[in-house]
Amino acid sequence: MDTYDNPLHLLHDLRLEKNEAFEHLYRKHYRSVSNFIRFNSGTENDARDVFQETLLALCKNIRLETFHLDRQDIGAYLFAIAKNCWLYRLRSQKSKPEFTTSENRLSDVPANEDLASEHFEEAREEERLALTELLAAMNPACREILHGFYFLRQSLHQLAQSLGYSEDYIKLKKHRCMKDLREKIDHHPAFRHE
Repeated sequence: MDTYDNPLHLLHDLRLEKNEAFEHLYRKHYRSVSNFIRFNSGTENDARDVFQETLLALCKNIRLETFHLDRQDIGAYLFAIAKNCWLYRLRSQKSKPEFTTSENRLSDVPANEDLASEHFEEAREEERLALTELLAAMNPACREILHGFYFLRQSLHQLAQSLGYSEDYIKLKKHRCMKDLREKIDHHPAFRHE
């Protein structure tokens, strides 16, 4: 029997930063993250980087008072963070312009604009990661409703049909989930701008 069959024991040891707990996560969950990334235009090095980023996000989140996993499914939580990190990287790579011609060089950008842009991108990345973490830490029903409505662009009617609830219930639940998410965002350090 694995010492980490009990998810609460695993979370406890992760909070204490025990190497055995991290090794367990690596043994049990790295392959699925790696397969996903390699299947979606990535390399093994990309997979290592994203998994490391995912573990850092997990460590940060498990210390938050608001962190909870309804079914203690750490694997699904890790995969959701890794997937979102990788998809964000892919989108970022596609939107970056190529600077190969002499008329369009990075060196032509004034230093202060370059620094401001870099700072803005770092802040956006931190906010995006924090939002991904907050969404992943929400209860499964909220995650499913918000993901369907905002990311898949499903109507309330479509969500109600696919989840087996009334449209009024979905509307109320979406409102409550968004209210909860907004409160978490308001208290999260990544979203505090001075």
